Amino acid sequence: MATARADVSSARFLAPLTHETANAGQVQWRLDLAADRLRTTDQPVESIAAAVGYHSAPAFSRAFTRSHGAPPGRYRTMHRPSRARG
Repeated sequence: MATARADVSSARFLAPLTHETANAGQVQWRLDLAADRLRTTDQPVESIAAAVGYHSAPAFSRAFTRSHGAPPGRYRTMHRPSRARG
């Protein structure tokens, strides 16, 4: 019971400081993790979506676009380091 109260108290304390709910912060963290994977791996978007907890690739794409300003595939293209051409 004390743990539940501490979680609620933490959420109430942090919300005014971060201007977001605990749930919104967790969603943003997951989308930032996905962005990192898009930049640094060749994993398919669907695999990244599943790895960060989305069961639907379209739902992931909508959330990612709202958060990062571009769909996952375009974000990957824009943020990947240039590969040297031989």
